[in-house]
Amino acid sequence: PFLTICWWSINGAWDSNRDQITLQMESIREIKQDQLNRYFKTNKRNLESLTSTAVILRQQAYAVGAGLGQDNATLTNQVDQYGYNDFYLINPQGQMIYSLKQQTPKFANVVTGPLAETGLGQAFSQSLETRQLAFVDFSIYSRNNDGAIHDGLISFIAHPILNAQGQVKMVGVAKLPIDGINAIMTTRFNMGKTGESYLVGPDYLMRSDSFLDPQNRSVIASFTNPDSGTIATTMVLAALAGETSAKLFRENYTGIESYTGSSWGKTFGLKDKDISTISAYTPIDVYGEQWALMVERDGIEASSKLMELYFQMYWIGGVAAFLILIVAYYITLSLTLPICYIAGQVGRIEEGCDFSMRLEYIPSDKDEAGQAAHAVNRLMDSLQAALGESNRVVADVAQGQFSSRIEEDFKGDLLRLKDGVNASASSVEKTMHSLEQVMKAIAEGNFDYRLEGVEMTGEFRTVMENTLNVMEQAIGEINQVMQAVSEGDFDQRVNTPLKGDLDKLKSGVNNSISAIATALKETVEVSEAMAQGDLTQRIDGNYQGSLARLKDALNSSLDKMDQAVGSVLVASEGIAANAGEISRGSEQLSKRTNQQSASLQETSASMEQMAATIELNAEHANVAGNLVASGKNEATGGVVVVQQAVEAMGQIDEASKKIASIINLIDGIAFQTNLLALNAAVEAARAGDHGRGFAVVAGEVRSLAQKAAQSANEIKLLIEDSSNKVKEGSHLVDKTGKALNSIAQSIEEVNDIVTEIAAATNEQSSVINQVNKAVAELEEVNQLNTALVEESSHSSLSLNDQTDDLITKMNFFKG
Repeated sequence: PFLTICWWSINGAWDSNRDQITLQMESIREIKQDQLNRYFKTNKRNLESLTSTAVILRQQAYAVGAGLGQDNATLTNQVDQYGYNDFYLINPQGQMIYSLKQQTPKFANVVTGPLAETGLGQAFSQSLETRQLAFVDFSIYSRNNDGAIHDGLISFIAHPILNAQGQVKMVGVAKLPIDGINAIMTTRFNMGKTGESYLVGPDYLMRSDSFLDPQNRSVIASFTNPDSGTIATTMVLAALAGETSAKLFRENYTGIESYTGSSWGKTFGLKDKDISTISAYTPIDVYGEQWALMVERDGIEASSKLMELYFQMYWIGGVAAFLILIVAYYITLSLTLPICYIAGQVGRIEEGCDFSMRLEYIPSDKDEAGQAAHAVNRLMDSLQAALGESNRVVADVAQGQFSSRIEEDFKGDLLRLKDGVNASASSVEKTMHSLEQVMKAIAEGNFDYRLEGVEMTGEFRTVMENTLNVMEQAIGEINQVMQAVSEGDFDQRVNTPLKGDLDKLKSGVNNSISAIATALKETVEVSEAMAQGDLTQRIDGNYQGSLARLKDALNSSLDKMDQAVGSVLVASEGIAANAGEISRGSEQLSKRTNQQSASLQETSASMEQMAATIELNAEHANVAGNLVASGKNEATGGVVVVQQAVEAMGQIDEASKKIASIINLIDGIAFQTNLLALNAAVEAARAGDHGRGFAVVAGEVRSLAQKAAQSANEIKLLIEDSSNKVKEGSHLVDKTGKALNSIAQSIEEVNDIVTEIAAATNEQSSVINQVNKAVAELEEVNQLNTALVEESSHSSLSLNDQTDDLITKMNFFKG
């Protein structure tokens, strides 16, 4: 019995240990799967961010007439941080327009050139065709597909950038090494000496390095020698077929000779064929490719300590059993030999179950053996009679005659046997009647039925009452829990201790409610975090069915919201910077326009003064004409007036030169305004939809600047014409001076000259009035420019404020 107990205990511990190791392997598998999923999702987000950044930087570089440099610090830092070997930008025609590390020639074509058959070309073509992220599995990569330069084992992921019409305008491709995957898979914790985790691709080749056999089972070795590097075990095939499980397999591709050669291994005769593997496996999706995630440990190593204990207990148990047998043998010889005969006879009676047999040979009536023999014979007589009566009553009860009873008289235990049999028959009669009533109540669904008034006693009554109580309590508590669930209370559980199928029902109800409560709690926590602006929270629990779809949908929504907020922040910061530049340009344009307005006012004042001077000249000319008849004495005064007219003409000429200078200044301001408007339109175009309204304002400003420049040119022509007229007037005045010097010779000739002077003066007055009118029109245009500049400045300030407010609101979210 001792050895049996030892064997039973060890086997129970063996099964328990194997179950524990299996659960441990499943936990490691789930951890590795979660780490890999996060790694691939992070790579996807990083590539999207890197591609968008590269496209924006390239557009900004071309806007200022430069190109995207190979030493760009932003892209270099991002590529190094993400762990990529290289990053490429490829246009829709397949031409490589940018390579960060220049491992591939610039402008090489990945569609028509030698790169078309490489992973780089395949990733680009798939992404261009599907307009989605594309992945090309690991392979030995040659840069020019000629085998000259190998970069080792490389995979490629590609992400397209779409324009507003949904067409691909650029594709970003990243060269992804195996290092990130190896960092996850080669991390070992609580896996013993033989435990390891590894990945196998659909081609049965390794996707991560093996810990147990790094020489032959590394990724490089597997791809270099696929004949010896192929892993096509039963577990791998099951995982690639979509199965998730953890089992014990009689299969191991490495072999653990250290355990088959140990002391206890030799004792039990373990061979290589006895080596087993505890394997936890599952398929894992890698951007549409299905790999097998394997977590394995040698079954013998997992149970090695139990095997040693098993071996020791059998040694100890064997020695103890041998000693006990020796002691028992001598005790039997010294104490039980006198009654061996009686024991033999009783044994035969027992063997034949014939109570009519008697002890025929009695050695002595005086010793204990003789007395025991007579007592046995008397006991056989009583037993035979009592058993005969009992058999009769029991047979009657078995045939449904519950009123049958034992009538003979007995003593002692046989009397109690008689009373017991009779009482049992009576109890059976009452119990069968009561049991009929109970079963009818249960069949009708009446679980609160009780045995009050029912003639049923003893343990059977207790069992029936306990059964009814347990069923009523279980059904009632399940109803209460389900009612609480329907009211939104997921904290209630079925706590009544149950057994059998009722315990399974209890466990099923509690597990279902717990799963729903846990999922609901995680959903509430993530939703509350999202309401507080925290977009980093995720639902991490392991759920099935609809709960798993709810988890995936919510996590996916948070990922997309995080990406959208990040994109809005980047765009808003760009708009804010451009709006600031436009605002400063508008302020400078406003200052220059105000200066132009002041210059025009000065010009207008000078022209008015010139007009007054010309009118005075006309009056003097008329007076001179009236005074010609006064004679030669008045001629001297006429000479003075002519000199004054010469001086006035000089002032007119100087004023004309100032006006020309002012007109040139106005033309320069209009040119600068046109340039500022052009720059503003370019910045607005960069801002996209957010700068569309400002682009319209910039266009209007540019149009007004062009009109101002045109008007300035017209005024310039008029002023040049006026200057020519002034020169003519000066010439005429000179002639007038000569005529006044010779006035003594001919008063009439002087009179004619004075008349000509008056006519020329009137003509000059007309020209000056035209110039005044043109200057007034130019001032109105300039005032309109000022209003438009102020409106543009106000719009840029408003755009800047709105952009700051948008950035503030977007910063509320924590990505």
